[in-house]
Amino acid sequence: MKKILYSFLAIVLGLVLSGAGCNQDAYDPDTYDVGVEINGVTWATRDVGEFGKFVAKPEDEGVTYYWNNKNYENLNYWEAAHDPCPSGWKVPTDTQMNASFPSGQIVRTTISGINGAYLGTAPNQIFLKVEGGAVYWNSINRGYAVLLVVGTDLYSAVGTNAGATDSNKYRIRCVKI
Repeated sequence: MKKILYSFLAIVLGLVLSGAGCNQDAYDPDTYDVGVEINGVTWATRDVGEFGKFVAKPEDEGVTYYWNNKNYENLNYWEAAHDPCPSGWKVPTDTQMNASFPSGQIVRTTISGINGAYLGTAPNQIFLKVEGGAVYWNSINRGYAVLLVVGTDLYSAVGTNAGATDSNKYRIRCVKI
């Protein structure tokens, strides 16, 4: 009986130490993000870096992408296959962006010497790096992107950049699926 118990414990310990049955990617810092809920939408705390990965810190600037990640596509929505967000995340819709960041919920700040803004209401806020303005793609309405403008005042607004074209490259901040 003792041998059986020791064998069982050895197997269980081996599985635990090897991580078998666990989702190893769940805590990969490149793909895992706790997210912050703002007005019913869970936002990633960091921009997208390389395809399928987040940047290391909220103040790091994300990679810029063409619409739908392929310049030859002629669609008015972002195809899931081209979505650069890590698994479990997606490019937000314009409705999610505009509803999440109404005027007055944007506070200018500096983190580690990087100019930016907190979006949302404390404690549910995310930081976006902004140098006069930041433009982020949404997944609907090709030709439109959401523009964050932070002026010299403490508050600013989110607006629509109707001049966006397939040749523009903008950053992406993902939302939880």
